[in-house]
Amino acid sequence: MNKLQLKNWNSIFLIIVAGILLRLYKNFSSSLIPGINGGYYPFQVKLILENSKLGFSDMPFIFYFQALIVKILTFFVDTDIDTLIINTSKIVDSIFPTLVVLPVFILARNQFKNKLIPSNIYIITLCAYSILSISSASMLCSDYQKNAVGIVWLASSCLGVYLYLKNGQLKYIYITLIFVTLNLITHIGTLGAFICFILTLFSIIIITEKKQLFKHKRKILIF
Repeated sequence: MNKLQLKNWNSIFLIIVAGILLRLYKNFSSSLIPGINGGYYPFQVKLILENSKLGFSDMPFIFYFQALIVKILTFFVDTDIDTLIINTSKIVDSIFPTLVVLPVFILARNQFKNKLIPSNIYIITLCAYSILSISSASMLCSDYQKNAVGIVWLASSCLGVYLYLKNGQLKYIYITLIFVTLNLITHIGTLGAFICFILTLFSIIIITEKKQLFKHKRKILIF
């Protein structure tokens, strides 16, 4: 790893830490979870812990993930279960959305051939934060946890497709399928966005291939 790459990764690390700290500050600024729908997530988690199923039909990943963390923490932390559920939800919401920076950065680094400068990284990651949701970009509250996690899977899926098209290695297909599956059980909107991305990508590839084939036929006819 050369100095430029190390500098870029250090910048990304600082951005992730800053994002986590900012969201932690916002989430723990009150005893309750910020946002109109913030209480929905710990409510679902508590029902899973009590009844082993969701109280309301929904994409299950984020709720079961938080329930698993709470269940593990109960073996090590002696505190009220409701407080533990709320704090777990706040922490997950503070960490998960910032992770979208990683696939976005790796995609940008590959696209620009490792020549990213810190100013470009900040622009790219600012865009990454802004697309999470209105609450994540402006109020930084917990209204849209599923959306935020889904966008991490969406960005990772798009990165997997890009790396497969670039390198042609089958492992990237498997990686993409893992993130698509996670998207499938996290948020229908981001799954739909990935399907649109794939359809658009294949349309572009088909159109490009047809144009190249047409040009090749014209050259043959000219000769």
